[in-house]
Amino acid sequence: MRRLIKVVVFSLSLIVSYSYSVSQSLTSDSLKKSLLLSSSPQEKADILNLLGLRTYRSNPDSALNYIEKSLEISERINYKSGQAEHYRIKGLIKHNTGFYEESLNDMRSSLKMYRALGDSNKVGMVYKNIGWIYLEFGEFPEALVYFTKANQIADTEDDNLLKGQVLNNLGVLMALIGEYDSAMVHLLKSVEITSKNGDRLIGLTHTNIGLVKSNLGDYTSAETYFLKGLELDVLHEQQWGIANAFENIGELKLKLGMMEEAQNHFQKARDQFVELKDIKGVAVNDNFLGVILYQRGLYKEALDKLSNAYKLYQQINYQRGLAKVLRDMASCNLLIGKTDDAIKLAKESIALATEIGQIPEAVQTAEILHKIYADLGDSKNAYKQAMTFLAFKDSLYNRQKLEYITQVEAKHQLSQIQQENELLLKDNQLKINELQASNLMIERQNTIQFALVICLACALLTAFFWYRFNLRKQKTIKLLRTLNDEITRQKEQIAEQANELEKVNGEMKNMNESLEVLVMERTQKIESQNKKLRDYAFSNSHEVRAPLSNLLGLINISKIQGMSPEEQEEIIEKIYISALDLDSVITKVNKILEDEEL
Repeated sequence: MRRLIKVVVFSLSLIVSYSYSVSQSLTSDSLKKSLLLSSSPQEKADILNLLGLRTYRSNPDSALNYIEKSLEISERINYKSGQAEHYRIKGLIKHNTGFYEESLNDMRSSLKMYRALGDSNKVGMVYKNIGWIYLEFGEFPEALVYFTKANQIADTEDDNLLKGQVLNNLGVLMALIGEYDSAMVHLLKSVEITSKNGDRLIGLTHTNIGLVKSNLGDYTSAETYFLKGLELDVLHEQQWGIANAFENIGELKLKLGMMEEAQNHFQKARDQFVELKDIKGVAVNDNFLGVILYQRGLYKEALDKLSNAYKLYQQINYQRGLAKVLRDMASCNLLIGKTDDAIKLAKESIALATEIGQIPEAVQTAEILHKIYADLGDSKNAYKQAMTFLAFKDSLYNRQKLEYITQVEAKHQLSQIQQENELLLKDNQLKINELQASNLMIERQNTIQFALVICLACALLTAFFWYRFNLRKQKTIKLLRTLNDEITRQKEQIAEQANELEKVNGEMKNMNESLEVLVMERTQKIESQNKKLRDYAFSNSHEVRAPLSNLLGLINISKIQGMSPEEQEEIIEKIYISALDLDSVITKVNKILEDEEL
């Protein structure tokens, strides 16, 4: 299983090494090209802000330069939305470089402007950003308030992109106050929403789930989620997310004591942060690499890495990082016997950690300093550092106690908010039920009105058809009367015609009686003539039959297919001759009949 995971990570790293440079350059180059081609000042301001947003992690100075140019244009054309976005991105830059108070001030300026513009979606986005700043301050109740406001706007505006990101942040908040079950619910819900709307930050949410699993001691599941987050970040070309995933896998391996694998992952994360020009990311991973190297006994290489991390932290003025790397450099110098350097570095770390309120860092460094003095036999300084260590421990205890109280308050506030949300949901449900009942009543009224309209329409149609039926009935009666009169007239005519027919029949009866005598005479004459005709026909039948037989034969021959035109002409000629013969015979017979008066 572990070999398979190694293969997957190696494959992803190969993909990342190519996709980083290509996608990053395409994005920046396309935006810069659009900036050069644009003739609209407002569009230029938007593009400059977008360039700042794309580069604030990798190159804070360039990002700041972009958004300052955007602010200049926005103020010149009185483009309020561009000014508001400038302050929001400036807040992100300050937050990323560790200047939380300045970041908060910029975010508040952006929030004020977006509220004046009535841009609810951007207000929700700024609420989310402010909540995250308070989260890193450790002020969980305040963070919860802002995340809740952002969540409400996301619901109101049906902004699933904002909804998914806010749920992710709420999941991180729940994890920090120890509510891991609630954290998982929020993070998984975030994954569900972001997977539907195609949010490119879905990989980061998987990484956060991995962190929760790691805190719960489920390292196998944690690694699975880290790898899934890495895969999704590669898919969506989220360079910072990919580097962050490598870093988290490295920390997981470091927890498990797998130094070589941890070193490999921190190195991959560092390489990607170098590609991104993310100074803070490079510094953090150099710090991790330095710790691993001195734990493996490679002190020179470790000091090189730690020194480089120190320079990078100084470059971006990241105080928390400086306090940590000074402590790690002190530990490394102590291991190689450079006690004076170790003491100097440890004191600087304690002073800086105390200044910025990083008491856990100060406690660990004070413990190192106490050990150094104790090993040197310097009881006075050892006692002094022991007191300092105890004071820091007490301060840390009080701080942890305060944090615990804060967590309890946050849980209580969360419970109150959840109860308020439940009440709101119930109230909304009640309003929905009332609205549904009202709608049902309206629907019933509409149904009754519709039924009445239908009934009225049916009544009108019935009356119309009844009127037409009566009209047709009257016309039919009138027509029948006319027809009846006509029939009566025709009956009278028929009666008259019957009388005339009776007279005609009488006359015809008399005529028939005289005709019978005439017929008998004519019949006798015809019979005598017929007898003579039969006798003559019998004697001359062979004269008529001969040409007729010739004609029939020639006609049958003419029906044969494939005859030549000459043959057909010859047959027609013969038919003509036979017809003349027949005509001659018939003429002869007629003459005889005329002579005999037949």
